[in-house]
Amino acid sequence: MEVLDQIRRRAAERPRRIVFPEAEEARTLHAVVRLAAEKIAMPVLLGDPQRIHRVADREKVNLSGVEIVDPATSGQLRDLSRLYYERVRARGITEDEAGRQVLDPVYFGALLVASGVVDGSVSGAVHTTAETVRAALRCIGLREGISIVSSFFLM
Repeated sequence: MEVLDQIRRRAAERPRRIVFPEAEEARTLHAVVRLAAEKIAMPVLLGDPQRIHRVADREKVNLSGVEIVDPATSGQLRDLSRLYYERVRARGITEDEAGRQVLDPVYFGALLVASGVVDGSVSGAVHTTAETVRAALRCIGLREGISIVSSFFLM
């Protein structure tokens, strides 16, 4: 547990805004509430607020004070759609296709990171590693000089 305790301490020293695209997943909601209560992060849930609250009610999770953003009604949708289109148009993706893709919470979350609105994203409870990494690569990209992608998880 020492490694996780060190991570928690460092995170609590400077909590960051972290987006959670899988907001209708019960484990995600439990984790978000704990992160907020322990002031480890400032979580942002992505998805339809009514659906998220239905899951929270079923799970007896209190989301008061946790920010929820619906990609479909967000004031940032147009700007994030443009940003995504600029990044993928060389692949032959149309503006309409880009606009539809941005509605996917994993892509919307990665674009929030790319635009600096949030500091990071946590995904992979529902989506595969491939889906999560694909969104990150297309929306955020690799730092110059980096050519290898790697991931890990702690339990």
